Parts: sequence; structure tokens; C-alpha cells
Amino acid sequence: MWKSGWEALLADPAAPPLTGQSLSDNHLQHFKTAASLLETYSESGSLPEGYQELCRSDVTPCFIIAQRNGSTGVWVLVTGTACQSDADVNAAGSSLWDGQHHLHTGHMLCSEYIMTKLKLCYDGKGLVRLVGHSMGGGIVGALAQQIVRDKPGWKYFGVGFGPAASMDVSLAKQIQNRFVSTCHQEDPIPCLSDRAVMVIVLNAHRMAKDRVLKRVNDPIRAYCHLYPDQKADQLSKDTQLLADLEQGCSSLQQKIDQEPELVPPGVIRQLRGGLSATSRPRLQFCGHQDVVPVQPTFSRGTWLQNRGHAHAMVVYADLLAKA
Repeated sequence: MWKSGWEALLADPAAPPLTGQSLSDNHLQHFKTAASLLETYSESGSLPEGYQELCRSDVTPCFIIAQRNGSTGVWVLVTGTACQSDADVNAAGSSLWDGQHHLHTGHMLCSEYIMTKLKLCYDGKGLVRLVGHSMGGGIVGALAQQIVRDKPGWKYFGVGFGPAASMDVSLAKQIQNRFVSTCHQEDPIPCLSDRAVMVIVLNAHRMAKDRVLKRVNDPIRAYCHLYPDQKADQLSKDTQLLADLEQGCSSLQQKIDQEPELVPPGVIRQLRGGLSATSRPRLQFCGHQDVVPVQPTFSRGTWLQNRGHAHAMVVYADLLAKA
């Protein structure tokens, strides 16, 4: 059975997957501490009192390796997208990790760099606590895979807040007893993998194609506002546009069929509510052990309005502080 208390991870490196419908007080306190640390580092670039810096990078990937005074183990904090070079990392696509599983290429390369620094800072004692937001959540997920492969003797635990999709389902399941992706139900970023974005673009292309097809099939009504000499010219342009859109849809569909579906790392805990002053946030499992993309529940009209707000690290920190 799962032991009560975060320290059980040190005593039992083969602990079973995190299951159940509620978090213990110690687990929740660790989430709150992780969120507070990362939010402080993201906003100020520094650590709160009681923590010492062991290593840091202020360029992509932006991270800091820290240790609490008087304790063993280390914290690895990785921030989210903040500049163009971070965006380039996100756009890197996926590649094979071990010959059969897919891992986000940009996250993998960043995690390899952080791993070289971690080997210099960590003495193997205590727990490696991995914490990341957005892109940083995907990177620490990839870093967990690095640890599993290269340093199986290290004890680690990871928490991602609104993490980017970084690995296929099989890889995510491999670390589900050591990594938790905390995703607010109204944060769309965790479910926006490269493949998901291509599906969105494909749907937009199909909608545009349907509009053009409607004009081409009913030119008399569609071009009734044009002069006679303009109608033939417009019909020719729309016919060519329709052919281009059909070719674009076909090309996108082929890419989608070849692109693996990436998901957030580990097991997913969904953070619900709390965005309004009267709503208390709740943290719970999705209700099953399969790692699946979190689906946003808000309407299409409020999607853009809620996207930035629900995804911000300060929102996760505030919500967990109230949980």
C-alpha cells in the first residue's frame, strides 16, 4: 500500500503508482512547496530564504538547481516559455527516445544539458525533486526519463504544473509512480501537442475548403454581386483556391497520421475550480491510471480569454495555496 508521507519515497524506491481519489496532507504540502518555489524563481529569478543555489542557467533552458539548508537531496526548477529561443524548443517536434518510444526533441535536448549539470551538483543522497511549469514541466518529465535510463539508483520525484505534452503514453506510464502532472481543467496547454495543433489547423483548412466549395457549386448566388466580367475570374480563382486547400488538407492529414500523440509526463492530477473568488480548488486524479491529455471544459467563446490566465504559474501557486 502507498505509505502516508512524502518521505516514504526515500524509504521505498519501488513504491506503487499514485492511486486513490485524494492526496495525503504531506503530498499536498509538497505540491504547495514546489509551486511556491517555482513561482518565486519564475518571478524574481531568486530563491526564498532557507535555500541555496547550486547551479543555474538564465538562458534556454532557464533552470536552477537548489538545496534546502541543512537537508539532503536537491530541487531542480525549470521555468516555462519566456522568449523566442524557448519557442524554438517547443517547435522542435518529436524523435525516438529508445528506438521505439517518442519523446519531444526540444525537451529531450534541454534535459540532457540539465542532466550534465545535475551530475555535478547531486551526490546521490536524498531525493531529486523535479519541478517545472509549461515547457519546463515537459523538460523535467524528459529529465525523469534521463534519470531512469542513466542513473537508476537515484531516487526522484517530479511535479509539472500545466506541463507541455512531452512523451508518448507508454513513456508517460513508465514514470507514473514518480511524476505527477498537475493540470487545471481550464488550462489548454497540456493537451496542445504538436499533433493536436495540426488537427486544429486541419479543421480550419476544412472549414475554409467547405466555404469555397459552396461558392464554386453555386456560382450564380455566390457571385451575384459581381459584374459579369468579374464572375468568371472569381470562379477561376476559387477553383484554384479549392484545389490548394484540398492539397493542404491531404498533406496535413498525412503528417497527422505519422505524428505520434504526445501527452504530459507521468500520471495526471486535474486541478478543478478556484478561478473565482467563491470557488475552492480541488486536486484529484482523472479517475483512471491511463495517461491521457486533459481536455479543456470551457466554451469556444471563452477559450482565448481563459487560456493565458489559467496557465500562468502564479495561478497554480495561488490555487494550491488555497487547496
